[in-house]
Amino acid sequence: MRAAYLALAPVVLLASAGCAKPKEKPLVIPSAKSAAPEPTFSRQDPLEAFLGFAYSVDKAEQSLDVNYPGLTTYGQGAALADIRTRIKRFRADGVRMSKPQAVTHAHLVAKGFDKGHQVAKVSACTTVPADDLVDVKTGKPRPLTGTTSQPQLSAVWETIVVLMKDGWHVDGGTVTPARVC
Repeated sequence: MRAAYLALAPVVLLASAGCAKPKEKPLVIPSAKSAAPEPTFSRQDPLEAFLGFAYSVDKAEQSLDVNYPGLTTYGQGAALADIRTRIKRFRADGVRMSKPQAVTHAHLVAKGFDKGHQVAKVSACTTVPADDLVDVKTGKPRPLTGTTSQPQLSAVWETIVVLMKDGWHVDGGTVTPARVC
């Protein structure tokens, strides 16, 4: 299954907002073949930091680079460890991501404080296209060993973003499969 399960950090959230549907365009991550310049995301905003992390995860999974710079720029803790483990599994199995995921409806759910740090909960819909994994050698679609298909997957991705001295970082979260996002 495409959805990576991230550990959810315990958080005391003080404020909660409804699921607003922002008017911004969805984040569509270009494929590894794209020559477009790298976008930049502000770490001064938890929503932007989440989008930067989502972008970096896709790029790292396409290149199989556990040290892709954006991972530590926008991520830390359990979120970073889980993505690195996932990329190592891809490499060991001889597959990589070839099609970008679409991240839509990203919005701030709540803000609060935990253990002296400002925290935020960000939620978004992710859609991973069918046949998104390809064999590293042949470039042909191939699911992970032990699985039989690669259908399109939609999920709700909820993250905990923590404000550190250098800005916001995705620290953990959950990915829950959804029929429709």
